Amino acid sequence: DRFAAIVRERHADTLFSDDGSTVDEQVARLLAGRDWTVATAESCTGGLIAGRLTDRPGSSTVVRGGLVVYANEAKTDLAGVPAEVIDRHGAVSREVAERLADGARARLHADVGIGVTGVAGPGGGTQEKPVGLVWCSVAGPDGLRLTRELHLPGDRADIRDRTTTIALHLVRRLLVGEPA
Repeated sequence: DRFAAIVRERHADTLFSDDGSTVDEQVARLLAGRDWTVATAESCTGGLIAGRLTDRPGSSTVVRGGLVVYANEAKTDLAGVPAEVIDRHGAVSREVAERLADGARARLHADVGIGVTGVAGPGGGTQEKPVGLVWCSVAGPDGLRLTRELHLPGDRADIRDRTTTIALHLVRRLLVGEPA
């Protein structure tokens, strides 16, 4: 219809659904359509991304599992992030987020890995790494990767919720071949 065409044209850079489907539904459908699986390694979101991915019936066909790697030791022991990377760049960094995504893929034998690390607050922030700074990385086969630095407003719950939604959008973008 004409109205839908106008909306698609005007909002082409931000519109992700013109049929009413949620990003969660799209990610599940896209993963299933490629016969791919997904896994998470989450720090500041504490498993919220894995929770969203597994909220749908039948999600066991595409979700391999999730690692909650809040402590630096867990990032190393469970997700395989080298301790020297954490020491050099800090737990909240591009390098750690990317290695978390890679670790989720490798450790859980998934096609797509999601890695998230950040400062959800209310404490823990510094001038260099303030509350609301989050790094999200999504890694796929053949070197596919999207990584974003986020600066999110709100309280702890807001930051964690927004990060979860943004991470799912990054997965969708990777799956449809859109740039971050």
